[in-house]
Amino acid sequence: MAGLSTRHASATKNALGGVMNASAVLLFVTSPEVHWLQAVVLGIGAILGGLMGSWALHRINEKVLRLAIVAIIDEPKGSIYGGAVAAPIVKEVGRQALQFLNIPSDPKLIPKKKVAQAKP
Repeated sequence: MAGLSTRHASATKNALGGVMNASAVLLFVTSPEVHWLQAVVLGIGAILGGLMGSWALHRINEKVLRLAIVAIIDEPKGSIYGGAVAAPIVKEVGRQALQFLNIPSDPKLIPKKKVAQAKP
C-alpha cells in the first residue's frame, strides 16, 4: 500500500482480507455440499494464522518482515522434489531483496562455486 509503513499496510491488508473471507464464509455456509470437518479445521487454521501474524507484526523488525519469501512450484519439471527447483529461485530473490534493502551479505555463508576439472 503506497505511502504506508509496512505495519500499517499489513494491518490494512489483513482487514481487507477479513472482509473477503467473511463474504466467502457466507457463500460457503449457504452451499448444500459443505464438508464441515474440513471447514472447521480450515477456520481454526485461519484464526490461528491471523493471531500469529498479528503477534509477529508487533515484534519483528520491519526489514525482516519485508524479507518473507514464498516460492510455490506447481508440478516441477526435471526434478521430483519441488525444493530442488524452488531453492535457486528463493536464493536469487533473497539476494536481490537483501541488496535492495542495503543489508550486506555474509561472505562466509556463500558457498564457493566448484569448477569441474577436465579428466585427462
